[in-house]
Order: sequence, then C-alpha cells, then structure tokens
Amino acid sequence: MSGRDETVDSALARFVDLHVRSLVSWEILVFFDRYRSAMLDESALAERLGRRPSDITADVDALCRSGALECGGGLIRFGSDPETGREVTRFTAACADPILRRAILGRVLPRIDAASRLQSEAPAD
Repeated sequence: MSGRDETVDSALARFVDLHVRSLVSWEILVFFDRYRSAMLDESALAERLGRRPSDITADVDALCRSGALECGGGLIRFGSDPETGREVTRFTAACADPILRRAILGRVLPRIDAASRLQSEAPAD
C-alpha cells in the first residue's frame, strides 16, 4: 500500500475487487474491523450502520460467501481466517489515507456505476 504515489498494491487491489462490491460493503468491513468481537443479527447491524436491513442484505450475503464475514444461526460476525483479517485491517488503514482512499474509490465506483446502469436498463416486469 502506498499513499504517496496514489496506487494500491496488488494484494489490496485483489481484496477490494473480491470483497468491496459497494459502499455498503465498505462500511460493513470497516465496522467489523473496529468491532472484531461483535456478533449481531442483520437488523442490529443495519441499525449500527444507520441503514435499513434491506439495504445491507445483499452485501452481508456476499461478504459471508467471500469469507470476510461468518453468518450462521441468524448472526453475523467477523470472519475467522487470519489472512482475511489482516487484509481487512490493511483495507481500513488505507481508507484512512486520503490518497489511498481516492485510489480505492477509483476501483469501486465504476463497478457501482456499471451495476446501476444495468439496473436502469433492465426491462420492467
């Protein structure tokens, strides 16, 4: 990770590409990095993030499938894989650096824009 030259190293870029599908997933990852021992249901997590449960469902599901989070019995918690944990910490640290945050946004926002276009172009039922 290098904030001076506005580039994200390849490991962090892979992490972002795999786990950060939206700004909501970004928010969820930062939350669980700060509160590693938290174990919440979807409603409680949404409340902590200031969102509706329906706003976070798809991102929680994706983060559980990718292994960043663990979901079971209606509860969500930080994933137990140590390597993923280190990558989440690196991601959170990069988000605190204005230059790296801009570089990460540059990777995430085009995907959000593309997904938004696909939804707006989809035929109505």
